[in-house]
This record gives sequence, structure tokens and C-alpha cells, in this order.
Amino acid sequence: MKKVLVTGGHGQLAKCFKREASERLNVVFTSKAQLDICEEDDWDFWLSREHPDVVLHTAAYTDVAGAETAQDQARRLNVDAVRLAARKCRMYGARFLLISTDYVFDGSLRRPYRPDDPPSPLSVYGSSKADGERTAFEENPDTLVVRVSWLYSPYGKNFMLTMLRLFAEREEVKVVNDQVASPTCGLTFANYLKQFILNDPPAGIYHFSLSGEASWYDFAKAICEDSGGTARVEPVNTAAFPSNVSRPAYSKLDATSFEKVVGESLPPWRNAVTYCLHTHQNEHNN
Repeated sequence: MKKVLVTGGHGQLAKCFKREASERLNVVFTSKAQLDICEEDDWDFWLSREHPDVVLHTAAYTDVAGAETAQDQARRLNVDAVRLAARKCRMYGARFLLISTDYVFDGSLRRPYRPDDPPSPLSVYGSSKADGERTAFEENPDTLVVRVSWLYSPYGKNFMLTMLRLFAEREEVKVVNDQVASPTCGLTFANYLKQFILNDPPAGIYHFSLSGEASWYDFAKAICEDSGGTARVEPVNTAAFPSNVSRPAYSKLDATSFEKVVGESLPPWRNAVTYCLHTHQNEHNN
């Protein structure tokens, strides 16, 4: 049975992985208090004690807007810590699997982005993630990178949970309709990530993207419908929400190479919304 060491154990993706992927894998979760990803001694301790086959690196600086002012912190966690993690995995014989983002692209293409398309980030966050990817391969050629877009789940802070709160508080919710990608349910992703790890893919960059495309408005409408919300969801342009960060207008990812590894086509994003909300409601009611 493969052993997987997961960083960022209190984050939403780690929680999804704990719920969905414990079967067929021996998974060890580490929190920030247990494994500071910036500390060499912490890596030595956990890697020498656990001898994992794979390190699933979910820990990161993920505040897209906050990164614009906290640039040093974003780069420390998304570049410097990744460099250290990739190097330590190479030293201890563990595969390094880094979770990355569609925000490494500028959104100028009008076709799904492929893993070999050159990064051209618009934001400090996107730049830090792109630089983290590059430095991981420099330190450890056996690295795996999986990029995802618009991650949400029943846990933590994310778009789905924000919408549920707003639908309960307001009669009308305005949502941008000129940014398009594919929402990623963390539970669905965790399930496929388990199979991805078990199939031991070649080193390189992969894209996980559920089939179909959606704007944030489409996504919000789906959440409202499936949750029984009564608020009106109104489409607006990005300009309606002034921000200090630029986001890609189109960042749908081409998941062909990931699908080849897991041996099946990925399901529609719309189905995953229903599943995620159902799980959230069950856990909230229990």
C-alpha cells in the first residue's frame, strides 16, 4: 500500500482527501504546527520517520488578493518552501506532488489551456505558483504538478460556502459572468487524485478539470438551484467589483493527460456541484 504524506492537513483539499481517499492509500496528514514547510528540520523529521512514497503538497499561500500586498510571504510559501520540499523529497526518495493553479495563465487564449502552454500570470499569486512549479522541477526532476481551477468544498473558505451564506442573507446576489473556467469540487478531485497517485504517472505537469465550462455566475446559479436558495442571482461584469488583482478571463484547463493516467473521462462540473452540496448538507445536519 502506497504511503502518502499530506502537508497543509487543515486545509480544504487535505480534508477532502481525508474523506475520500483513505481507502487503498496509507495517508499521514501533517498540520502547519507539526510540519512547518519552511523548516528543513521539520522535513527531515517527517520524511525520515514516515518514509512516504509520495508527498502531496497542498500547503500554500492561497489568498489571491492578499498576495498583492504580502508578496514576500506569498513567495516564501509558494516558491522557497516548494524548493525545499522538492529537494527533501529527492533526498529521501519520495515523489513530490505539487498542487497548482489555473492562475499561472493570463486568460488570453480561447481554448482550454494545455500543460505545455507557457505560464503568463497576471497576479503575484499566479506568479508565485508558476515560479514554485519551475523551482520544483529544478530541484527534483521526478516532480508531479497538478493544476486545478476554482477549488471549492464543504470545508474552509471558498466560493460555494460564501454563496450559501449570501443566499441566506440577501434577496439579490450579483456575480461576475465574464470570467470562465471549470469549478473543481475538492471531493471529486480527491477521489481522482487517489487513482492518479496509485497509477504512478510519469513526471510532469497535469491539468485536472471537470468537463464543461462555467462563469462564476453559472456556478452561483447552480449552487442556488441545488441548495433550494430563493435569492435572485444577477450577472455583472468584473468591473462591478474593483480589485487590486487581475484574474484570467478564461482559464479552462485541458485534462486530457490526467484522464489518460486515470483511464477515464472526467465528469461534468455541474454533477459535482450537486454531490458537494449534498455532502455539505449531510455533514452540516449531522
